[in-house]
Amino acid sequence: MDRIFFVIVAAPLLVTLTVPETKFSDAKYELREIVGAMAPVQLALVEKGLVTEKHLGTSNDEQIMHSNITDLQIVRQKGGTTYAVVKTGNKSHEIAFYK
Repeated sequence: MDRIFFVIVAAPLLVTLTVPETKFSDAKYELREIVGAMAPVQLALVEKGLVTEKHLGTSNDEQIMHSNITDLQIVRQKGGTTYAVVKTGNKSHEIAFYK
């Protein structure tokens, strides 16, 4: 009985902690905030497709974690790293997203 009670109480909390929040989205790219129960907050850069999507990398850069993201531009891709300029208000930050 205790196990069933734990599952009923803990399930909504676990789902809330594992569902990514979209911080920015345009026609081609999306930035998602990934939150884990024991992991630090990270941003995932995803390239949208017609049916599928491609994960370009993650970043835990503190400059943009809690800011309102207004624009995203991919600058370059080198190896497994994608560099993007992320605008937050009137500031621009070059952020590296690592695979």
